[in-house]
Amino acid sequence: MKGQRSRLLKGAAWVSAANILINLLGLVSLFLLTRLLVPEDFGLVAIATALAEIIGVVTELTLASALVQRRTIEPVHFDTAWTLNVLRASVVAVLFFLISSPFAQFYGDDRLALIVQVLAFATFVGGFRNPRLILFKRELDFSKTFIMQVTNKVSAFIATVGVAVAFQSYWALIAGITVSAVATVIMSYLIIPYKPRFALAAWRDLLSFSIWITLGRWVQALNWRAQPLLFGFVLPTSILGQYNVSQRLLGKVIEQAVQPIQGLLFPAFSRLQDQAERLRRGYIRSQGTMCLITFPIACGFALLAEDLVILTIGEQWLPAATLIQFSAVIRMLQTVENVNALAMATANTKALFFRDLLAFFIRWPLIIAGLLLGGDTPFERLTGALASQIIAVAITTLWNMRLISRISTVAIRDHAALAWRSLASVLAMSAVVLTAQSVAPVASDWWSLAVRVSALSTLGAATYFGALYVIRILKGRDESVEHELAIIVRDMATKVIAKARAN
Repeated sequence: MKGQRSRLLKGAAWVSAANILINLLGLVSLFLLTRLLVPEDFGLVAIATALAEIIGVVTELTLASALVQRRTIEPVHFDTAWTLNVLRASVVAVLFFLISSPFAQFYGDDRLALIVQVLAFATFVGGFRNPRLILFKRELDFSKTFIMQVTNKVSAFIATVGVAVAFQSYWALIAGITVSAVATVIMSYLIIPYKPRFALAAWRDLLSFSIWITLGRWVQALNWRAQPLLFGFVLPTSILGQYNVSQRLLGKVIEQAVQPIQGLLFPAFSRLQDQAERLRRGYIRSQGTMCLITFPIACGFALLAEDLVILTIGEQWLPAATLIQFSAVIRMLQTVENVNALAMATANTKALFFRDLLAFFIRWPLIIAGLLLGGDTPFERLTGALASQIIAVAITTLWNMRLISRISTVAIRDHAALAWRSLASVLAMSAVVLTAQSVAPVASDWWSLAVRVSALSTLGAATYFGALYVIRILKGRDESVEHELAIIVRDMATKVIAKARAN
């Protein structure tokens, strides 16, 4: 157990380091781009990338998950995975070229045709990625992945910001995507040697696991990635740009905090798939940690949304503040459970597909109803759709808990147990911050606004952790997530201090 924990901690350290650099670059890039570009630019690219993502997911074979889950991997499995990915990328690229003009005509914007064609090239290049990279994830060795991800992100950052500064055009966003695809493929072969060979001998072994994941991701793509296509058709592109930036701003910060854990869950759970009680404890601890981290961040963004938007990306993006508040609630609901990693690790991918199918028929009627009934203005219709999405997410979250209880020993009540401390602490934080906001002086310039946000953020963080501490004292020092994290932090600090003294 100690060896497993040590490997997970090392993996989390590498993933954390990569994500800190990647998301910091992403945030800096976003801050710069929102100053150099206009909301319409983000909306235009969001429509094209949504199409690319949906087609990409619909044609994706999810071979990486199949390789992680297999107990033994032969060279023929890598060759088959590489061949299938290249064939798939080639077909998708041709499809992009064929539909680019009709797609642009459908949205009444000729600029979309060339954007889609460039994305076709990026998709084609991405298909040549080295499949042996999955070995690092399978063995929980993320040091090489760290190098590749950081190099990839730095390259994309340079390209995106460079084009934005030079031309102040939406092509800056497309340049980043294209350079990222090329850099990823090049680095994948530099990090781990592999000579590709065309082979299809192991296609049954890979696709037998992947088929239900693939079908599920088709429905997931329509569930979560098709929104820009619908919003872009019924709403002005500038409003869609506000929505896109609000998602990116909140998402970057939350992903910064939780991706180290998320990246480890599937491979870690796969190792415990035959040990029901250890799998249950690992799931509860991981999700409890996710709630512990995500709840205060999402709630903090919701409470300080307007100030944060003005402070970081400017007043022209102020409508995004309201959209961030809706998204924060959705993020918190989604964090309570994680059926995806658990279902894949235990090979319950068929159940996952039917879950996604049910979510589709719940979510989209509610979103469309929200758009139609949300109000008279485009922005009111968008907020109506997001309010409906909150209802849909709440329903599917409860359904996911029920599914988890069927495929594992994790009961529905376990989710309440892992989340209630974080939720109670967030409510205390909200009460204190809202009270402080009502009496705090209004900021008159950027620096006073920065001081206001810093003070309120500090007050909120202190209240949140103070509430957690009080709950821990009242409930006793049991095996809660906070207790587990305290032990981990203590052990890591002890090791760091010991090494420092030794040197």
